[in-house]
Amino acid sequence: MNQPLVRLIEERLPPPNHPLHKAAFHHFSTSGKQLRGLAALDACKALQVARKPASAWACSIELLHNASLIHDDLCDEDPLRRGHPTVWNRFGPGIALCLGDWLIASAFASLGEDSVEPAKAGRLSAVLARSVATMAAGQVLDVHRGPYPNWQQYRVLAAGKTAPLFSAPFEGAAILAGQEHALTGINPFLERIGFAYQIANDINNFTRQKGKSSAGSDLLHRRPNAVVVCFRESLVNGTLHQFDTWLASEDIRGAAEWSERICQSDDIRHAQERLQHEIMERDIPLDPASQSLRRAVEPLRRYLLDRRADIGKAPVNGVSSGYHGTEKPTSWDGIMAAGPQPCL
Repeated sequence: MNQPLVRLIEERLPPPNHPLHKAAFHHFSTSGKQLRGLAALDACKALQVARKPASAWACSIELLHNASLIHDDLCDEDPLRRGHPTVWNRFGPGIALCLGDWLIASAFASLGEDSVEPAKAGRLSAVLARSVATMAAGQVLDVHRGPYPNWQQYRVLAAGKTAPLFSAPFEGAAILAGQEHALTGINPFLERIGFAYQIANDINNFTRQKGKSSAGSDLLHRRPNAVVVCFRESLVNGTLHQFDTWLASEDIRGAAEWSERICQSDDIRHAQERLQHEIMERDIPLDPASQSLRRAVEPLRRYLLDRRADIGKAPVNGVSSGYHGTEKPTSWDGIMAAGPQPCL
């Protein structure tokens, strides 16, 4: 972990006498990889943003991301995250909802400090607000029980859930640097990175690399999942009708059978191939500022390449080894050296 960033986040958490204190420290006691916060710091460094406003922006991004995790776990009724009880599971849905709201408010408050110029703080707040609105819309599509999506529909849904907090770190850095033109050439790439990350998460749901209580939980709850979309697109005639009928039902008994069929198909590999396609290099002419930001995106792309390789080695419906050390990486180089980890 990046310790200065961790300290900034801890300063924003509810104090010891607050009713949300225990839930907040429970959630942050099992820290993730801070991918988005590190991306914000790297982007700010690439555009020569001063340390204090860069740190404030990275803190806001991480607070907002963790709020989305807490709310996502509540909506999906997931009992575990990072191998530990989720906030709603440990403290109840009400506390989870309120803690997520607290973290969203704290993300905005982080921009109100003296380290960020007021005019730029307002524009950064607009980026956060747009990200929250887009993610909320994506989450509604995720939990809505309509017809199962095809690949194009899934792409739209995933873009709403995941892409905003992969684009926002770089957009904020460009605002702080006064170089928003630098985003023009890399925005499509950032959207693809966010989409690829969601695909990786979905594959993990079938390979039990995400700290969930069981593999294939997305299928059981009929949540959109890249692997399931690939599987459904491979079905024809009667089998497709049978699968769609089961998806539209409340039957949970058929989940094990369909999960087994998915795991025995080539559709996890097909999802991996689509992930690979999203993060392929594209030769696009960029101006110097865009090139600097593009280099700052590269660690995210390399991380996903490593995730794809690790997913390929993981036993389907088995438990992967991954990184389980007690020392957390402190930088991108540390993350890469520690080896592939669950996409949390």
